[in-house]
Amino acid sequence: MSPARPTSSTKPVADSGNPKVATPDFVSSLASTLVALSSAGPERASAEAYLDTLLHEHTGSVLSGLAQLGLSHPDHVQRVLAFVLLRRFAFRPLSSADPKSAPREVWDLVDDKTRTEVQDALIQSLMQGAARKEKERGVICDVIAEVENAGVKRGGGAFFVHLC
Repeated sequence: MSPARPTSSTKPVADSGNPKVATPDFVSSLASTLVALSSAGPERASAEAYLDTLLHEHTGSVLSGLAQLGLSHPDHVQRVLAFVLLRRFAFRPLSSADPKSAPREVWDLVDDKTRTEVQDALIQSLMQGAARKEKERGVICDVIAEVENAGVKRGGGAFFVHLC
């Protein structure tokens, strides 16, 4: 079963009034949630619901926290899961009441500071590439490609071009 996805009535919102930075306690809670998501037991369903609620209420913190976990979690399986969820959540399309409006994604809701934190974590993860397994490097590159594509689509230019 895949993580619960918000419907149009529960789409993520910007972290208005909430801290944008994922605190160590928040990241620790998120790490525990990822472990529960990885299990086949009954805790998986509650972890999915909890993560869905977190994403809805603290969008930027969740994305930043997933990037931090992808960078620094001691277990490579959890790092891969963090990056997969980061990509899935950040680039999930948002439904719009106006069919003529440009398609928007969750990534459009986060502020520049959060985007920069995520991009910095991705760069650091890529720089550690030699110490990471091939599958993990591929997932990191997939997320980087999505972030880069999003930046270009929004007219912000290429962010990762200096890595080439």
